[in-house]
Amino acid sequence: MTPKKLEAWSRSSLLRSRAVPLVLYAVSVTFLFGGAELISTLTKLPQEGLDDLAGTNPFFLGAVMFVVLSGEALLLTVAPIEITRRLWRQPLVGALIGILIYAVCIHWSKGWQGMLLTGWIALVIAVAYLVQRRSSRWIAVLQALGLKWAFAAFALFMIFSP
Repeated sequence: MTPKKLEAWSRSSLLRSRAVPLVLYAVSVTFLFGGAELISTLTKLPQEGLDDLAGTNPFFLGAVMFVVLSGEALLLTVAPIEITRRLWRQPLVGALIGILIYAVCIHWSKGWQGMLLTGWIALVIAVAYLVQRRSSRWIAVLQALGLKWAFAAFALFMIFSP
């Protein structure tokens, strides 16, 4: 597919449909949870600190996670992609920078298993953002936030489930 055809396709009414963001979100959540479950099944992720969190108030922890993960979505997904898109017209470079910062620089203390899991999470969110960004930047931002919040809800469920 030539770049002109790809550009015409990305601006088509199909991608601007209201159903597409919901379908893309559902597919992204499936990939996010499926990949996270597969990685945690195939590797032994470090579990230290989870027992300490189980004693906290779930609503307080959820509020903190909501704020922190919203900041992560904006600073490590949206900002690098948009900055490199404007400066060098290379949003993929920004996505790679955001993934590396999130997985390697922030989660290095969890070992290679933790970096693999967080890299997968960042990759799914970045790809979903890049795909949706072609039709609407604001929906793409909301989708990145929604994927982070879905992951937060999943993590809270795993921490506080009996």
